[in-house]
Amino acid sequence: MTASALRTTRILPGLGLRWLACWVLLNLLGWYGVTLMPLARTLAGETGPPLTGEPPSAFILFGLNAGLALIAALAWGRAEGDRGWTARAAPWIMRAARLSLAYVLFIYGWQKVFLLQMPQPDHSDLLSRLGQMNHMGLLWRTVGASPLFQFVGGALEVLPAFLLLHRRTALAGALLAVPVMCFVLLLNLGFNVFVKLGAANLLLLAVAILWPHLPNLWRALRNEPTRPLPAPPGLPGSRPLPALARLAVAGYVTCAPLLTTLDSVQKWSPVPFPTTSRACTA
Repeated sequence: MTASALRTTRILPGLGLRWLACWVLLNLLGWYGVTLMPLARTLAGETGPPLTGEPPSAFILFGLNAGLALIAALAWGRAEGDRGWTARAAPWIMRAARLSLAYVLFIYGWQKVFLLQMPQPDHSDLLSRLGQMNHMGLLWRTVGASPLFQFVGGALEVLPAFLLLHRRTALAGALLAVPVMCFVLLLNLGFNVFVKLGAANLLLLAVAILWPHLPNLWRALRNEPTRPLPAPPGLPGSRPLPALARLAVAGYVTCAPLLTTLDSVQKWSPVPFPTTSRACTA
């Protein structure tokens, strides 16, 4: 590998990548929410039963999680030394980030595609005055009143999720996921939707996937030749096994949220009234 290629790929192996690995692992485990929540509530001065939505303790918990991931990343780097653990783990960390982001995008995207996340306003919603709605209720009724807007929004989440499943299309998926998640985060902040931290997490994952490609994107914007990134190592084993493993993982990431959404469609779709003879003769 040439020195210029080494300079290009030096972004990945380092503290940022180790922090990303620890942060994703802590989010997947979820134990910190139970372990650190009492500390976060104490720092926020919250008493009594836990508050719904995103109270100040949720933001403190987010900061504690990020700080704990940083401490773990620093300890990892000190224990690693010159052994090259980070460089060998980099492809697997990026795979985990891609699949995690794709899975969550499929969850929210399929719900919007099948018009489940924001249902159409019912009669009582249409009779409610604007001042009687909170910001989140106003957003939900507005999006629910436009099936086209909700469907397109869901499609714009499902498309990058599909692209993120393969490393050769991951750049296109990240390029599409970043503006989509920026818009979602803007809506959550502007209308006080209580998943602001969740949207911020997804945006952070999309930026992390896009990060190693930034030098080439900058060269492309300046009309300069780009430099190829080294291909990550494949899965161990004979030829059929890695392909089957990738197919199984991609199938689960895609189909599990879809099957859950289809089950919700079957449960919550309105049931038509049966036609009786009296109704026909009335």
